[in-house]
Amino acid sequence: MIPPQVQAAVDINGGSRNCITLLKAHSKKSATLALRIMMQIYDKSLDVETTDVLLTKSNLSDYQDRLADALESKDLTRFMEYSPNDPNEHDPTTEIVKESDKYENYVADSFTRPYIGPAAELLFYHLQELDDSFSDGPRRYYAKMCSIVQSSGVGKSRAILQLKEHNVIVVYMNIRMSGRSEDGVPYPPRDDIPANILTKELECSEDEYSDRCIAFLSSLFTVLAKHLKHYSDQYHSRDQIVRAWSNEMCELKDTIHRTLFFQELEGHHVKELSQIGLARDRARQIELAKEKARQQRLEDTTEDPRKKTDKKKKATDRKDTNVAVDSDILPVTELTSSSSGEIQDGKSKRPVIFGVENLRNAFRRMLGSAKTIFIEGEHAPQLVLAFDEADPLCEQQEHFLPSHTMSRSISEVSRAERTSPVWTFFASTTSKVADFSAPAHLHTSARIYLQDKLLFPPYFNFGWDQNALSLSEINPKDVAKYANIVRFGRPLWKSLVESGGLSKEEALDLASQKLTNAVIFDPANRNQSLAVIGQRFLLNICLGEHNSTEILQDSISSHLRVCLGISPDRTLIETAYPSEPLLSCAAAVRLYPKGKIVTKKCLDIINIALTVVKTEVLSQTVTRGDKGEFTSRLVFLLSKDLATRRYQRQALPAPFALSSDELLDCKAVPVTVFLEHTFGPAKVTVETSTLLDGWYVNFSHWIATGENILFNGRPGKKKTQWKSWLLRNWTRTCAVQCAPLQRAFDKFIPMFNLGRLEKPRAPPFLELVSFILISDKAKKQGSGSTLNADWLKLANLPRLNQPYVTIVADLGLSSQEAVFTLDSSLANPVLKIHAPGIGRTTYPNLTDQLIEPLREILAEPIKEEPKRETYAEASERFNRQLRYGGTSKNADIVWENNKWSFSA
Repeated sequence: MIPPQVQAAVDINGGSRNCITLLKAHSKKSATLALRIMMQIYDKSLDVETTDVLLTKSNLSDYQDRLADALESKDLTRFMEYSPNDPNEHDPTTEIVKESDKYENYVADSFTRPYIGPAAELLFYHLQELDDSFSDGPRRYYAKMCSIVQSSGVGKSRAILQLKEHNVIVVYMNIRMSGRSEDGVPYPPRDDIPANILTKELECSEDEYSDRCIAFLSSLFTVLAKHLKHYSDQYHSRDQIVRAWSNEMCELKDTIHRTLFFQELEGHHVKELSQIGLARDRARQIELAKEKARQQRLEDTTEDPRKKTDKKKKATDRKDTNVAVDSDILPVTELTSSSSGEIQDGKSKRPVIFGVENLRNAFRRMLGSAKTIFIEGEHAPQLVLAFDEADPLCEQQEHFLPSHTMSRSISEVSRAERTSPVWTFFASTTSKVADFSAPAHLHTSARIYLQDKLLFPPYFNFGWDQNALSLSEINPKDVAKYANIVRFGRPLWKSLVESGGLSKEEALDLASQKLTNAVIFDPANRNQSLAVIGQRFLLNICLGEHNSTEILQDSISSHLRVCLGISPDRTLIETAYPSEPLLSCAAAVRLYPKGKIVTKKCLDIINIALTVVKTEVLSQTVTRGDKGEFTSRLVFLLSKDLATRRYQRQALPAPFALSSDELLDCKAVPVTVFLEHTFGPAKVTVETSTLLDGWYVNFSHWIATGENILFNGRPGKKKTQWKSWLLRNWTRTCAVQCAPLQRAFDKFIPMFNLGRLEKPRAPPFLELVSFILISDKAKKQGSGSTLNADWLKLANLPRLNQPYVTIVADLGLSSQEAVFTLDSSLANPVLKIHAPGIGRTTYPNLTDQLIEPLREILAEPIKEEPKRETYAEASERFNRQLRYGGTSKNADIVWENNKWSFSA
C-alpha cells in the first residue's frame, strides 16, 4: 500500500502512470521526481546541500528503477528493504557540483564594500549601556555576555566586524557546524580550530566539556596577551593598534594571520587541557582516599576493641604520608562526591570547575599586556569575543547543554573582573541562542541553581532597506525593475548583485532556496508552505500555542522570517516577514514555476500548500482573523497573480509588456483587468472601463499596519501625506492589511494612473495616486448596505479628487455574483462592489482546487463560536489562583471561579 503522503506527491506530478514512465526515463527530471517522492517516504525535507549531493549519486538510477517498480506494484516494502538508510545519509566524499558555488565569492566581496546603515553603531552603544548596567549596578547579571539573534542575510556578521570602526578589538570566530561548510558556500568561512574544540566530539561528560571550555578561554587570553603586547610595542596609540589588529584578523578573505593565530591557540589549548586533566585526576585520587578512610572508620566502630589499639598505632605511623592537596588548583572547602560521580563543593553543591585560577590569571595578564589598549574606567566595549553562527552550542547533548557550560566559564571571568572592558557575543539565526542560560549547574534532574541572576536581553536590530533608493529617485512606471526591487529589504540581495552581478533569475533562485531551505519546493512540507504562503499573504503565528515556538524558531533560523522581539523570560518570540518584494517574487516562483503559464500543476501546488496552512489554522497555530481577513488576503492576491499572468501573455506595447529586467509579480496590471479576472469580465461595463482607464495595481505581497491610518495637520498637509503614503506602498508593490480598529474598511490596495503618466505634460506623481478599499465580513448576515456610507469620512481621510473602488467581501454568505454599482455623480467617482460568499459564482477564475481550502480556512469564523483561551492565557489564569488577594478584582478573590476546565 502506498502511504497517503507519498500518493499525494505522486498525484501532484501527474499520477502513477506518468510518474512510472518518467522514473524509467533516467533523466534529470526523473531524478528530481525520485527525490521528491523519497522526501515523503522518509518524512524528510531535503535541504539544498543534500538534494544536490543526491542528484550526483551514481546509484540514484537504481532508486528510480525500484521506485517505479514499487509504484507499479503499489507496495514500498521491497524499496525500503533495498534502501534501509535515510537518503540524507550521504557519503561526504561525494563530489558536489553546485550552481550556488559562485555565491561564496559574491558574499565575500560584499564584506569589502562600504558599510551602509547605523546597525554597527547601535550595536556599539547597546554594549555601552550593558557595560554600565553590569559594572556600576548591583550584582544582578550573570556575565558580560550578550546573544545576537536574527534571520539570515540581515548583516549580523558584518555589523560585528564593523565594531572595529569604534575602536573595538574584535576577535571573530565562526563556529558553524562543519557539515554546512564543506562545500565552501557559506560565508564568513568557518574557523575550524575554535569550532572543532567547542562543537566536535560532544559525546563526553559535562566535566570534560567544562575542562575544554576553560582551557580554550585560557589559551585564547594567553595568545591574545602575546599578540596585543606585540602591537603595543610596535604602535603608540590605541587607534593604531586596533587598525593593525583589524587589518590582520578582521579581513576574512586573508586567512593567513587568522590561521596562524588559531594554530597557536590550539597548541596552548592542548597544554592547558592536559594540566586541568591532571588536576582532576589528583582530585579523584584524593576523593577515593578519603572515601576509603571513611569506610575504614565505619569498619573500626564494629571491630573488636583489642584490634583498635594496633590500628591506631599504624594510622599514626602513616600520618606524615598523606596525599597533599594542591591549593592553587582545588578549592579549600571540603570535596564530596555526587551520586553521578561529579566532584562537588560540599557547601554549595556546585561542581568544582578546574583551571579557574589559571583562566583568571590569563585574563588579567591579557588586560595588563598593553596599557595603551585597555583604558580603565571607560564604560565602553574595548575587546569583543564574537562567536558567530553559535547554534551548535545550543544542541542538547546527553548529559549537558554546551551553551550552559560555556557561559559558566565566561561568567568566572566576568565576576572576577567586573570592570573589565571585554564582552562576549554569541550570534545565530536560531533564537535558542537567546537562552545562553546562567545556571551554576544544570543537574540531570533539570533543576537549575542560579547565581548572579539575570541575562542581558538578546540584540536583534540590524535595520532594513539600507540600500533602497529615495522615493524621488524611482519612477512609478519602473517599480518592477530588478535594479529597484533588489534594494528593498535585507542587504544581502543588493550585496550579491553589486559583488557578482547576480542576474534576476539567479537572485530569485537563491532567494527561493533560502526561503524554503530546499532546492525543490515540497508544498506538503509544513515549514516550507508556511514560509511561502506566510511571506506573501501575511500569515501570523499565534503566540503561546503548543507548537508555535517551534515553528517560529525554525522560521527564523531556516526560512528568513525576521525576529522583532523576544519576551524577557524568553518564552515568546515576535516575528514577521517585513515588506521585501524580491522575496515575495521568489515565493511566487515556488507557486508558479512556469512563469506566465499557469498549469494544473501550479494549481495543485497552491492547493496542497493551502491545505497545509488550513491544518495549522484549524489547530489555532495560525491566526485567520475574526472577519476572515486571511482568507480575503488570499482571494485578492491570488486573483491578482492570475490576472497578471493572463495579461502578460498578451502582446503588449512598451512599457506595459514585461521586459527582461523586470519582475513579473511586481509588474502593474490594469485595474479593469484585475477586476475582470477577480469577479468575471461581464461585471466591468464600458462606463466602468472609461472611468478606470489608465489606472493600475501592482501589489506582490501584503503588509500590516499596527495602528489606524491617520494623518495630522492642515487639510493640505494631510492630503499630501496621504498621497505620499500611497505612492510609497505602490513603489514597493505592497497592499495593506489595516489595524483591527480601523474604521470603515480593513484593506487598501494602491492604484496609480500609469496611462496618464505616458501622456505629454503629465502631472506630478503625487497627483496620480488612488486606491481600492476592502471591507471584510464573515457573518451570516449581509453587509452590502455599508457601501452606502462615506468610508473616507468615517476614516477621517481626505479625498484625492480621483476615482476609487470600494469592495465589501461578504465571505460569510452563500456564493453569489458580485454586484457592481458605479456612483459617478460625486466629485470623486467611486465603483462600489458587493461580493457575497466565496465560491466560483463570486470569483469565477478561482478554480475549485483553490476555493475548497479557502472555504475550509474560513469555516470557523462563520460558526461564530466563542473565543477559546490560548494556552498562555489559561496558564496565566491558573497562576493567578496562587496570588489570592493580589488585587480587589474578582479574578483574584473569588475562589469559586477556580473550578474550570481547559481543553487544548
